[in-house]
Amino acid sequence: MGNSQKKEKRSKPSDSKPSTSTSRSTTSSSHHTSKPSSTSSRQPDSGSSHSGSSGGKAQHKALTQLFEKYKQIGVEAGAADDEDVMQGEALVALCTDLDINVEDPVILMIAYKLNASAPYQISRSEFIEGLQQLGCDSLPALKGQIPNFRNQLSNPKSANYKAFYSFAFDFSRSDRQTKVLNNEVAAELWRMLLPQSSPHLETWHTFIVDKYKKAVNKDLWVQTIDFFNCINDDISNYDVDGAWPVCLDEFVDYCKKGKEGQP
Repeated sequence: MGNSQKKEKRSKPSDSKPSTSTSRSTTSSSHHTSKPSSTSSRQPDSGSSHSGSSGGKAQHKALTQLFEKYKQIGVEAGAADDEDVMQGEALVALCTDLDINVEDPVILMIAYKLNASAPYQISRSEFIEGLQQLGCDSLPALKGQIPNFRNQLSNPKSANYKAFYSFAFDFSRSDRQTKVLNNEVAAELWRMLLPQSSPHLETWHTFIVDKYKKAVNKDLWVQTIDFFNCINDDISNYDVDGAWPVCLDEFVDYCKKGKEGQP
């Protein structure tokens, strides 16, 4: 696991930090951060579940057929036929039909909205029930939600975004048993999911890949979004005595040495 242990006997000042995607390479302890309720953060974006309406059966049938279409694409590409999930090429085909790139964070937001519980796959019940809760009875309807999803992705300080960001770690693990993210997987996800306006984004990517080089655990993952949400452009408000992971201390030193021209 990554070197993200806390420094002992440090208290985080209240004003230094707010309270609180797609390679498949194989590569957590959490502390004070409380995770927003998944039920409250994944409510339907428009409409409501149609399962109890007169058109519920027709909608369920249409969504079942849509799921079967994508599952079969995955099976034909080598996915197990006995697993009732969309995975592998099935998800690639879904992205293609939605006119989004497989590396677009929107596909992670879709998986989050569908309550996907296993890495890199969406089960039959998650797909059908999730789309029903979103008020989507077809692929065009889901495509119509994409602008709303992008809007949610543009607010990294919101409680909903932080819950989504936490989900992205779990969904991007190599499997359920793995507790960390491969270094390069984490680096690419951070490049997509950290605040895009931050002047530290590319420096962070370089530091993680070239200097840190370790797997990333959930605690470092969660604290990194907090760091990027509160740090200023010159990093002058970073509290070296705060309860940040050691990796972030090292990153701040790395940035300062870079500015001073030190090796």
